[in-house]
Amino acid sequence: MLINPVVYLHGGLGNQLFQYHFALVLKSQHNVKVSLDTSIYKTLLETRKPSLFKLISPELSVEDSNVIRFLGNKIQNKIGYHYFLETDQTYTSKSKLKHFYYGYWQSQYIQNNILKKIRANILEIHLDSLSQKKNYNISPEDVAIHVRRGDYLSKKNRNIYQCLSENYYKDSLQLLQNVADINRVFVFSDDVNWCRENLRLKYETVFVDWNANEIDDFVDLLRFRRKILSNSTFSFWSALLTNCSENIVVPHSWKKNDDWRPKYLQSWIVSKDLSQNAHHYL
Repeated sequence: MLINPVVYLHGGLGNQLFQYHFALVLKSQHNVKVSLDTSIYKTLLETRKPSLFKLISPELSVEDSNVIRFLGNKIQNKIGYHYFLETDQTYTSKSKLKHFYYGYWQSQYIQNNILKKIRANILEIHLDSLSQKKNYNISPEDVAIHVRRGDYLSKKNRNIYQCLSENYYKDSLQLLQNVADINRVFVFSDDVNWCRENLRLKYETVFVDWNANEIDDFVDLLRFRRKILSNSTFSFWSALLTNCSENIVVPHSWKKNDDWRPKYLQSWIVSKDLSQNAHHYL
């Protein structure tokens, strides 16, 4: 039976990029048609398309296998459909091909050829936004900081994820200053008001509060060669897709009581003192 795998999209933009990358990996490794499934967003009463499709023009088809997803495992096996759940097993290039793939795929190695393909897609669509013809210009010495708060403060996530403190960003700026000059600092966040009130930095600081949505923020982040990331897949991908792998500072770990993190590039600078500075919420 010919298998054309389906990869489920879920979560925010950063997670969707991991899932899209994984779908392209499947297509490349197995030389098969791979589709993306967006049915989970409809289940969560989201009528709009996932934000991924506002960032890129995917080369994969999009379908809705919602009915199959809700069938029990025994029924799925009887009718010949099989799931690959990331929580149950680890995917390798030797894994047997399945019909449906559900997971975040954040622990997979990023493939350079696929990364270049995604970057080229974004450049083609957002070329005007990525040019200097904006309401502000940046210099090579300007630094972008990403601050993730939002749902990290929710009851569900509060004991899992760390909201990084002001000290983390100050220490990271010092690490960056040790290897590169710093001009201005541009702060991107889902809580700009908190940043304006709590981030007291020694550099000229610009709080980016004029963008209409997360896609505008993401595309703007791609313009900066120097970045300080939060523990967020959103900022992680903004660094991966920047055509520069140096002068990127990243947190040592992403979760409380857990050293897990995605696979960083070797050239990135890890802020090792995260555990001392960011176990509390501000």
